[in-house]
Amino acid sequence: MSEPSPRHEAVPVWIYIAGLLLVYGLMVLGAGIEQWNHPPDIALPQIHATFWGGVLLTVLSGFFLAFSVLQHKRNRRS
Repeated sequence: MSEPSPRHEAVPVWIYIAGLLLVYGLMVLGAGIEQWNHPPDIALPQIHATFWGGVLLTVLSGFFLAFSVLQHKRNRRS
C-alpha cells in the first residue's frame, strides 16, 4: 500500500510581502546611513529623510511580518 502524501500548506502571500518590505526597508536604511555621512545636494538634507524612512519601513514591516507569521500559525492550529 502506498502511504498518503504529507499535506502541504500554502504560505500566505502576506508573509512574502512583509519580508520584501523588510528587505526594502533595510536597503533604504543602509542608503540613509551612507547619506548621513555624505549628505546629498538636496533641499533640507539635515532632516535625513532617507534614514528615517528606512527606519520607519523596517520597523513597520517587522511588525507586519511578525503579525503575519503569528496569524498563520494560529490558523494552522484550528
